[in-house]
Amino acid sequence: MPRAVAVTLEDEEELLNAEARAASARARDEARPGHAAPSEVAKPAPAVAASRTLEERLAAVEATTGLAELKSSLIKWVLFSAAGVLVGILSLVFTLNNATNVRIDQTNVKIDSAVAELRTEMNVRFDQTNARIDQLQSETNARFDQMNARIDQTNARLDQINQRLDRLFELVASQGAARSVRD
Repeated sequence: MPRAVAVTLEDEEELLNAEARAASARARDEARPGHAAPSEVAKPAPAVAASRTLEERLAAVEATTGLAELKSSLIKWVLFSAAGVLVGILSLVFTLNNATNVRIDQTNVKIDSAVAELRTEMNVRFDQTNARIDQLQSETNARFDQMNARIDQTNARLDQINQRLDRLFELVASQGAARSVRD
């Protein structure tokens, strides 16, 4: 059995002696001026008896040997270590978040640059298309003007032909009237 579990009579005597030393030390501390209030002083360990449990005996040993201080300092160390790990994890999370935000910002800048480039290219193509449409429109207008000129020439010729026909019809009518008068 481990030593902490197997408490012999010799260990009980040592515990009694340790408790007696602790009690006399407390009495000396209380006798000094400016000593701690009774509520602040550690409670005396219960008397060692064969009927005490292992936990009670361990508490008595802790009270007399300073194991409680060691235990509290170990707990503090574990808590500070856990806090350090937690701070490290939080700083890692914030670092990753910052890196993600930087990448998002870089991506947004690239997207904005691509959008501006596409807008510029679209505007250039729109301008080129508008220039081509204007050119086609002016060419079409020139062709329409040529066709209108030809139509005007054709209309002028038709007017001349109509005038000639009118004169011929008048001449034929006058000659037909002269023949009918002669007959």
